Amino acid sequence: MSLKLGRAFNAALESNPKLLVTLGADPDTLQGARIFSVARTDEDEQEDKMPYVVMMPNGVTSQGTKDEYDQTDSATIGLLVAAGTFDELINLADIVRKTIENNLCDDPEFTIDDWTFSADAVQFDNKKPCFFQTLTYICNTQN
Repeated sequence: MSLKLGRAFNAALESNPKLLVTLGADPDTLQGARIFSVARTDEDEQEDKMPYVVMMPNGVTSQGTKDEYDQTDSATIGLLVAAGTFDELINLADIVRKTIENNLCDDPEFTIDDWTFSADAVQFDNKKPCFFQTLTYICNTQN
């Protein structure tokens, strides 16, 4: 079922050591980027630790009629990538994209038939300051 897709994305991201927190990692380097499901912790919001990735499931669409349910679902997941500098953001977004492409289909519980990828324009928040970008995946699943 496509509702399990968030778990598959999280497992794919956690499979890459470059995206995981390492104790004592320098917060100004790409080592130890953190992965959050849906929202960051209050502590992270207050301290504004960078870089990080927030996974945002955006919904599931199913096909079917009143007489027959089609087993194909289309699910959308957004990955918000944030970093302190433009170069860090580009490097982190590239690592995230390659990690998803190489590891997403490893979940044995369901099959991801195909997916489409898009990336929003890079944006800058001058209040923080930070650069951020949303990577969007639309995945078609069978069960």
